[in-house]
Amino acid sequence: MTDLIRDRLLKVKELAETGIDGEKQSAIKLLRELLEKYNLTFDDLIDKEIERYDFSYTMSAEEILLFGVVRKVTGWGDISYYKVPGTRIAAFGLTHVQATEIQFLYSYYRKPFKKWIKEKIKAASYAFCRKNMLCLTITSENKNTIDDPLTDEEMELLRKIWREEEDIKALPKPNQGLIDVK
Repeated sequence: MTDLIRDRLLKVKELAETGIDGEKQSAIKLLRELLEKYNLTFDDLIDKEIERYDFSYTMSAEEILLFGVVRKVTGWGDISYYKVPGTRIAAFGLTHVQATEIQFLYSYYRKPFKKWIKEKIKAASYAFCRKNMLCLTITSENKNTIDDPLTDEEMELLRKIWREEEDIKALPKPNQGLIDVK
């Protein structure tokens, strides 16, 4: 069976499994006809050959995302994995179909996940600094007095900071430092 035939059969099989009413029935009928035509069974469509597939990540939070996607696709049954020492690469023993689905989902979730993480880090950083009195004001260059109303952007940033600040415990003030902290 060529890869082209196999791919087409897999698409028809997926439609037979996920289609709606008449669509589903037509796909089942077509799949049976094609399997008979090529002298195949449903088991022949299941990719059983396990190969090593490497996936890279740039930060530890992405590693968690990657493992979440792998768990979603594989059910985490007997999947073997290996983290390449000194790199940010995780290697998994997967079928080609699993690897393709993982690559698609990981690519799909990765960009919005990184954006979300960066926003959380920024808000948490401001909250941490405010809680420990490391930075006391957030102002734009156009602010002349303390009575000027905040812009919508500044208000949203403050809301984020206050939400993050609730979860952050203030560190005790240092006893000694380069300068006297009062």
